[in-house]
Amino acid sequence: MKYLGLPLGARYKSKEIWNPILEKMERRLAGWKRSYLSKGGRLTLIKSTLSSLPTYFLSLFAVPASVAHRIEKLQRDFLWGGLGDEFKYHLVIVFKYGCDRDGWHSKEGRERHGVCLWKHIQAGWSRFSQYVHYTVGSGDSVRFWVDRWSEEGLLRDAFPAIYQIALHKQATVSEYLSCHHEDMVWSITLQRPLQDWELGEYTDLMAFLYQLKIKRPVVDQLRWPCTTSGLFEVWSYYRLLTSHNTTNFPWRSIWQSRVPHKVAVFTWLVAQGKILTLDNLHRRGIWVLDWCFMCKKAGKSVNHLMIH
Repeated sequence: MKYLGLPLGARYKSKEIWNPILEKMERRLAGWKRSYLSKGGRLTLIKSTLSSLPTYFLSLFAVPASVAHRIEKLQRDFLWGGLGDEFKYHLVIVFKYGCDRDGWHSKEGRERHGVCLWKHIQAGWSRFSQYVHYTVGSGDSVRFWVDRWSEEGLLRDAFPAIYQIALHKQATVSEYLSCHHEDMVWSITLQRPLQDWELGEYTDLMAFLYQLKIKRPVVDQLRWPCTTSGLFEVWSYYRLLTSHNTTNFPWRSIWQSRVPHKVAVFTWLVAQGKILTLDNLHRRGIWVLDWCFMCKKAGKSVNHLMIH
């Protein structure tokens, strides 16, 4: 039973009373609409659904955290893609390149044609992997020397002398670890016998390994240390990358100004230097005549175009 659109007799924190709101938002943010709207249009539609639909309920009911996450996911998917039974690009990547190391990332694209975009994206893995941590279980997918799975950081950096004489520098943890009567036994395979000056570092390595507690029956896991949940979130990586940038980006002047959203999006692209001027086209391998039609001179760039 409802009165003025609100359910009567419902529990204060019940999730079921929010189902009509979620269904209305899904209908308003239908996937087919995204194909006909620019990013500015999508932002306008998202803000209209956010301001009109849940506000009436919020005047009486506290929104549960799971419902708030669901609303954010609907809006995020509508803005960036992912609603409905769409083409799943991650499945295409898996089919075309294959998976490596328990599906944690794809294999490197080596074909001569049709891999330029993904190779460019994959080039960021070396920087991204610097912040990734691994939780060792079976040890079959975690590399002993070059993965960040211990508190010491990369073991190749913590014990460089032993790493130099290791026989297999890409060896996994499971290759060095075995169990004997429920006790862990570490055995590092070396190229040659240890010298006197290497014994101290080898002893420190063994002492470090034997104080570790590893749950062997558990599968290896990939963990993102920049969030409390250990799950990757885009905002955490963005904050990590921008924390080293001393430039104060004027985001308030762009996103909080009273202008149409398509103007704000275009201004943001200009500030990032991503609009398709001649210099950016050249970086993408598209060669056209280097000529500015406004001043009749060469050298058309973002600054040249916008600060003319």
